[in-house]
Amino acid sequence: MATPLLHALPSAAAAALDGEPTSVDLAAYLDRLDRHRERLVDDIRAARVRAAWATHERRARQALCTADARALEDVGILHEPHASCADHDLIHRRRQQIGALDRLRALTEHARQTAPDTR
Repeated sequence: MATPLLHALPSAAAAALDGEPTSVDLAAYLDRLDRHRERLVDDIRAARVRAAWATHERRARQALCTADARALEDVGILHEPHASCADHDLIHRRRQQIGALDRLRALTEHARQTAPDTR
């Protein structure tokens, strides 16, 4: 139930008290979405680098003797071959997440254009 105070406020202020975002609120939210998107893009870049390293390590492992491969595994230089599969899965998931985030961003941008400027 609305309080009498809400009836006395201008519609933008009443909307703000009801939780309706202003264009400034939505602009800040868009900035937040942009930061999340950049983080997801960074995850993809890092996964691609790790996948390239894994490809090189697979080739190197074939050229190295078993003892060298084990010694390099022990110090964490060579990794198990399944690691690149995880990176490929991560790239796929991050691309899907970026697509969803881009759709949310478009909806938010549209809402920002029609939102009141102030509370």
